[in-house]
Amino acid sequence: MNALQELSRYIPILILAGIIISIIAFFDCIRRNNSDFKTRLLPDGKHEKVVWLVLILISSRLFAIGSIAYYMMVARYQPGREKS
Repeated sequence: MNALQELSRYIPILILAGIIISIIAFFDCIRRNNSDFKTRLLPDGKHEKVVWLVLILISSRLFAIGSIAYYMMVARYQPGREKS
């Protein structure tokens, strides 16, 4: 078995993991208040939740890149939790 065939066995697992990560990020984004978004993707800071939801949905086909970005920029900063 060559290396490409061996790697192709893991593609369904990666796709499933990407879908699960996207679903978790999507529901986390829905449950957050608008004041929890501190990323300032837009100049006025309004509608950031909508932007993140669209980004998560679009990137769910790209191995959850948007969901990972959401986690790095929004989800890991829980409300009331200080950075150390």
